[in-house]
Amino acid sequence: MKVEEKTKRFAGDFRQIGADMIVSVCKTFFLHTLDIGEQMVTTALVKRGVDPIVQADRRGSNHMHQGDEKKHILDHIESFPVVDSHYCRKTTKRHYLGGYLRISMIRRLYEEAM
Repeated sequence: MKVEEKTKRFAGDFRQIGADMIVSVCKTFFLHTLDIGEQMVTTALVKRGVDPIVQADRRGSNHMHQGDEKKHILDHIESFPVVDSHYCRKTTKRHYLGGYLRISMIRRLYEEAM
């Protein structure tokens, strides 16, 4: 029989600061008093680490592309034939990719070309 062990990510001592004293409380009471979720506390502790200064926000950094790579992608998209708008040909200068193209197809063709 195999027993799975779950490791605790954080076992903390939660304290409420009062007017003239500090009281140890359970995690549930702490979270309900501040009206926050467990994930918010976990994230704050992970960001804090050993250093008391919270790290800079790094959301979205993995989606940034270098200028050359971005230019290659735009050139690849512009290599496909464009179609005028079906609904308002006279009043717009926008062009659209044909209905046969899908994002997955464009990506596959780009990866094959690279």
